[in-house]
Amino acid sequence: MRRSTLLAMTAFLAMSASAPAMAAWDRIGSVDFSYRNDRQTQYGNFGGSVEALALQAHDSSVMCRNVTATFSNGQTASLFRGTLPVNRQVTLDLPGDQRLVRRIDFNCHANGRAGATVDISADIGRYQTEWRNSPDWDRLWARLFPNWGRGDNNRRDADWQVLGSENFQGRRDRATTVAGFRGRSVTGIALRALNDDARCMRVTATFANGQTQPLNIDRGDLLGRNRIVQLDLPGGDRNVTRIDMNCHAEHGRNVTIQVMTTDTTPDRRQGNNTRFPDRGINQVNWSMLGTKSFEGRADFASNFAGMRGDDITSIGLKPVGDDAFCSQMTATFGNGMKRNFAINTNLVENRVFQIDMPGERRDVQQVDLNCHAQHGQRVAIEIYANKG
Repeated sequence: MRRSTLLAMTAFLAMSASAPAMAAWDRIGSVDFSYRNDRQTQYGNFGGSVEALALQAHDSSVMCRNVTATFSNGQTASLFRGTLPVNRQVTLDLPGDQRLVRRIDFNCHANGRAGATVDISADIGRYQTEWRNSPDWDRLWARLFPNWGRGDNNRRDADWQVLGSENFQGRRDRATTVAGFRGRSVTGIALRALNDDARCMRVTATFANGQTQPLNIDRGDLLGRNRIVQLDLPGGDRNVTRIDMNCHAEHGRNVTIQVMTTDTTPDRRQGNNTRFPDRGINQVNWSMLGTKSFEGRADFASNFAGMRGDDITSIGLKPVGDDAFCSQMTATFGNGMKRNFAINTNLVENRVFQIDMPGERRDVQQVDLNCHAQHGQRVAIEIYANKG
């Protein structure tokens, strides 16, 4: 019995030594692979030493004949051979005490016909100062690691409110506008690419006085998947009315980019109250939550998940740029239950259509809209909440 216990403890200690405990993974880059044909490619963008490295395949599993690291002293080491499962992180063992990797060489192929992307993540750990001193810190790494030294990452991410989102397909730049800023004075603007990396060649802010300013996103800067990248607002004007973006999906697929803000109001979740006495309903103090865009006359389903729960007694929909026709709205509550609200009516431009929340459930988490532009153009629908 004692021998079995000793063997089990020995195995546990061996496993603990091979994988870093509580590793804080930061995604630093990615490489693409096509179907079946092995491809030799390199990744060499490191800002300093690392505690450990990890790989994660997306869209398909990936077969690797070899993954090799070259260190700063010129030595090389084989890190991995075999299959990278889809959507599962695989930690790589760095042999010896060398931690300054110069490049990683891949000889791999995707097992799926659509190809695959492999994310490269690093546990930077005690080497953060080394990365901050990198010549690429201001240009690249500071954007990828905005929460370093700011305490709990989840709490910092929660400071941002999702104002709206736009979809980009393929590697060709597409220009689009997010115009849901009415009534908001913001202290910060950030972008987050959700399901792929993205690159934006230009991002411009328009202010209430009509002036426009390019924001500090260098041409070709990478927006890493699921990374919040903050953009500086120049000057003292904070009354932003819209953001224009020229972006594309980095890996040629579809990418959704969220536009996020922090407000100057004391309670960001309450937003700026806006009254709409022309609606013909009881005057209500509305808080704007965000905006969704619809194009053409065919119904398009879209969801908005920035509700944050709270005691929401009614939801308001306000078309901007065109009339809109909405057939249905679905509300998802905190317990996961959904309720459909039939609309089937024309929503007049710049007027709020109110939908009351019946019953005792008030913790709305998400709304799904099925709408289109009434005159075949583009329409943005601003989403408001009245909180009891």
